[in-house]
Amino acid sequence: MSTTPIRFQVINTPPQATRSDCIVVGITPDGLTSSATQLNKACGGIIRKAFKQGDIQGKAGNLLYLYPASGTLAPRILLVGCGKNDKRDGDAWNKIIDTTCTALNKGGSRNAAFYLTDCKVKGRNRDWQLQEAARTMANAMYQRGEMKSTFKKPENPLTQAKFYVAGNEAGARKALARGKAIGEGMTLARRLGDLPANVCTPSYLASQARRLARKHTSITAKVLN
Repeated sequence: MSTTPIRFQVINTPPQATRSDCIVVGITPDGLTSSATQLNKACGGIIRKAFKQGDIQGKAGNLLYLYPASGTLAPRILLVGCGKNDKRDGDAWNKIIDTTCTALNKGGSRNAAFYLTDCKVKGRNRDWQLQEAARTMANAMYQRGEMKSTFKKPENPLTQAKFYVAGNEAGARKALARGKAIGEGMTLARRLGDLPANVCTPSYLASQARRLARKHTSITAKVLN
């Protein structure tokens, strides 16, 4: 398979008390988010210093790794520019998640803790943010070209994403599960479309349909011919 499976988890611990390969917090052009402020205080002010020096401006898509000497259980912090609050729509949110996921996947963090939902999205609630984050990340893990001799998977891909949630954790878990299911469905469609015709034959498609039916009780499959 050309897809690295990813697990999603809900957590309620503050960023400085979460054990992970990387802690992900948001930055806007106006300054630090609430999670970034907590982490900055615990780590001796390194996040605010990086912002004041212009190392990260908070523009959507800006990324900056920091390596704190103390104050957190994670060896590194990823600062993510989330753009202006009044400009952050659904497309901007998905772009932020995709950019972050790509950086983590290439950077060797096998698990990461996300504290980005304090960057609100216009007209959307928290569960929508979580659903779209899971969908975007599950889909972003797909890699084309698995049949090529030059194909290589990342050595240490992202396999676990933890999302900080304050309140209604059950709803958050459902949102992540929905997003993951949609993202994995998109990935399957992309993979089948990318496979050569001598591999993705009608009988192969039929076998994939049967596999889905065995895996999910809500799906039935009937091969007509």
